[in-house]
Amino acid sequence: MRRDNAASSTRQVKDMYDHIRIEHIKENNLKDISVEIPYHKHTVIAGVSGSGKSTLAYDVIYATAQRRLLDCMSDQEKIFSRKMKQPLTGNIEGLSTVISLKQVKPNTNPRSTVGTYTSIGSFVRSLTAIHGRCRCLYCHRIYEQTSLYKLIKDLEGLKPGTAVEVSFPWFFHKRTGRQQQLDALGKKGYRWVYAGEERLDLRNVTDSEPEAAFLLVTENRFLTRENLTKSDVNSLKAACRNGNHFLCVRLSGDDREGIEAFYRQHGCPEHHMATVTLDASAFSYNDMACACPECMGSGVRKTVHPSKVLKYPRRTLRQGPFFKDVYSMSHPYSYMLLYSLACRYGFSLDVPYEELPQEVKDLILYGSGAETFLLQRPQDYEKTLPNYLAKEGEAVSFPGVLTRVEELYREMLAQDHEQLPWQEEFFKSYMQEVTCPDCNGSRLNKLKDHILLNGKTYSQMGRLEFSQLQDCLEQLPTNETSRPVLAALLEQLELLREIGLDYLSFHRRVDSLSGGEYQRLRIANQAGAGLVGLTYLIDEPTDGLHGADSRKIIGVIKKLLESGNTVITIEHDLDVIKSADYIIELGPGAGKEGGEIIASGSLEEIRRSSNSIIGKLLSAKPDAPQPASTALSAGPDRRILIKGIRENNIQNQDVAIPLHQITCFTGVSGSGKSTIVHDVLYKALSSRLHGSGEVPGKHSEIIGCEYINNVICI
Repeated sequence: MRRDNAASSTRQVKDMYDHIRIEHIKENNLKDISVEIPYHKHTVIAGVSGSGKSTLAYDVIYATAQRRLLDCMSDQEKIFSRKMKQPLTGNIEGLSTVISLKQVKPNTNPRSTVGTYTSIGSFVRSLTAIHGRCRCLYCHRIYEQTSLYKLIKDLEGLKPGTAVEVSFPWFFHKRTGRQQQLDALGKKGYRWVYAGEERLDLRNVTDSEPEAAFLLVTENRFLTRENLTKSDVNSLKAACRNGNHFLCVRLSGDDREGIEAFYRQHGCPEHHMATVTLDASAFSYNDMACACPECMGSGVRKTVHPSKVLKYPRRTLRQGPFFKDVYSMSHPYSYMLLYSLACRYGFSLDVPYEELPQEVKDLILYGSGAETFLLQRPQDYEKTLPNYLAKEGEAVSFPGVLTRVEELYREMLAQDHEQLPWQEEFFKSYMQEVTCPDCNGSRLNKLKDHILLNGKTYSQMGRLEFSQLQDCLEQLPTNETSRPVLAALLEQLELLREIGLDYLSFHRRVDSLSGGEYQRLRIANQAGAGLVGLTYLIDEPTDGLHGADSRKIIGVIKKLLESGNTVITIEHDLDVIKSADYIIELGPGAGKEGGEIIASGSLEEIRRSSNSIIGKLLSAKPDAPQPASTALSAGPDRRILIKGIRENNIQNQDVAIPLHQITCFTGVSGSGKSTIVHDVLYKALSSRLHGSGEVPGKHSEIIGCEYINNVICI
């Protein structure tokens, strides 16, 4: 109702203008043309490439609208806005605010997800904060959230003199060593911790103990009274903050009945864990207090892959198969250490690396672990060891080529200062991104896995396809606070279903989307915003899309029109052109041969126009002659066979590609075309043929690489 009223009022304001009128356009190759674009209609600007479509749409319509909007701003705001060039035109009338949806590449920031790009992540965070039920860290008993106010009042209601010990959970992570984490905790002034039920003095705890995944850190101890002191209340607030809304309250005293009643009302009665009222920010991985400490909320971490450090696989270990920055055999200690390792485990330094047994490769890459051996000097080796290194005859261990690089990376992360330029270049060369093993890509710390919405954690919700998420949330009980949030979420999920993106999840990274998926997501965002009275300028919305997806784009464009907006698209797709209310065809050629309006009007008027190229295509017969086959004889079994593809949405599929022929991968957007061709095949061949070090998508093997001597990605 509200949208209908807004659209009606917008039309009343624009009664004086029923068209956007632009006269005498001479920008770029446009030859003094004038156009009229009807309001509240879908107008398509069509024509051959280079005929002036983008000039008319962006250099004239969009640029003029932006300049006029900028003129309404203050001088201070103008400083931070990019002023666009004044186009060469005559009078322009009836121009409203223009929103551009131009073809752009997806954001490559790993923190940008479908959930952050849309409002879906925010909606689910809000619902989880309102209706989330909590799970005990010890016994997984489900309990309800409590409020800090109620917690304080119930403590004040206990018998005066009852002893209270307030603690908060603190998880170990792999970003730095356990001892470093314990030392950092001690420097903050904490002394007592619990490992399970055992109470320990932090000054006596070593990195080998305790074995628990988390500790309970004692924040404060005090006695109850009718009115808690400010210090007591602040300690409760600090425990909530440090424990990410989780805390443990242990009571002891004579008031057994009151203590048991307190435990029943606040969290787990057996282990005394409680969760203070959550808010949506508790699930934001951009907040370092909530983010996974291993990956800092990015969902990925850097690790070393063997292909990144191995430069000459055909060289022997003595000749040095690795990059010198990683492991140099010219350094005396490195040479003697590898020689001593070979003596201990019985392998030769004069065998090419690629011919070594796999167990020897693993030993060299990942080290000998805790097992030690004596450092030996090879015969006739004259170089001396520096004084600060181990001496001959001492027991040493081999750290491993890959392990050593990862240790250097962790040491760098533990430093207070930012990465130095040489450090950034070094780790960029030899490390790659993988899914964070600590949070499994959820980006949040482990405490968030103990908060459930409809039986699922926020991370599990993030991995559901939108169609599954919609089914999961439709039956969620709501209250006055959450009802509008759920309604807005379901409306947006329904819109994504209509546009054909219901197979995505809101944890999906934006940079993993195809161009068609990203463009549809942007259009769906605007359709769901509910804005009215705007002009939407959409650049080739069907570019790279399957025919089935084009029809879904048309449906979303109609939604924009129903809200009282005007839509202008630059398009080549005949289905979209047929759906338009008004068509402007530029041409007849490109560059100097274009820039003229060769036809304009409704679809029927375009069909009847003798000058229209599109009209002839629309009237063409479907039985056009087919081009001759380009296939050449490639000999028997000349093909590339990719087995067991398991990347992104490809589920253990085999693909055979014949050689010396044109092979076309087709399918709806998001079906996996780019995953197979680029992420798996190209990266695998590039790494094999050129030693690029690129890590291909998950697959079992590729058969037939011996028939290929080069690969180029265009």
